[in-house]
Amino acid sequence: MITKLFIITLLFCVVNVAGKSQGIQLGFDITPSFQFQLKRNDVTKIRSSVSGNGFSTGLNVRKHIKDYTTINSGLKLEYIAFNQKSGSFIVSGYRILGVHLPLIITQNIGLSENWFYSAGGGLNYNFSNRNFLLGQWVSINGIVNRVQPNLALGLNYSPGSGSNFEIEALVRYALIDNYISEQQMLSQSNTHLASFDFSIKYFVNSSNEN
Repeated sequence: MITKLFIITLLFCVVNVAGKSQGIQLGFDITPSFQFQLKRNDVTKIRSSVSGNGFSTGLNVRKHIKDYTTINSGLKLEYIAFNQKSGSFIVSGYRILGVHLPLIITQNIGLSENWFYSAGGGLNYNFSNRNFLLGQWVSINGIVNRVQPNLALGLNYSPGSGSNFEIEALVRYALIDNYISEQQMLSQSNTHLASFDFSIKYFVNSSNEN
């Protein structure tokens, strides 16, 4: 119940601010992603990674603050899956379901009016974390850091200044360990989540509208 209220409140705030502001574009996106658990053993210093995949979709809000500069936010529902298999059987797995609140600035790179770089960050609230153990899915919400701030860097392409579409490739890196400190000490390792996102965005009103 608390999670649902959290999502509804954030969504209401974003839409309310957008509706009262001039020069705001509202849209939505479809974003498949490649996900990674980047691990380091604190004793041996050996690094490793586990790859997975994900998907997010949700509301986008964009405001032009200069001719070729925009500030971007929104609210997205995100699903992440990690699987380690033996043949067709899952040996271990990890599932994450959460919401993502980004804050990104895009700026024209100067070579073409269609290409932009993007930089910023965001905040994830992962309200469902489950591990596959002994043939069943078990909640591990108690041992993970469910609030995850992240940094982001990417590249955007827009077909034209009045276009409603935008394509974005974005790399995100979580700033804090995925697991709480007690779990880190038990495992003698740390794990940071990272992703490569490929978004197709559509805005319901063009950048020329106020």
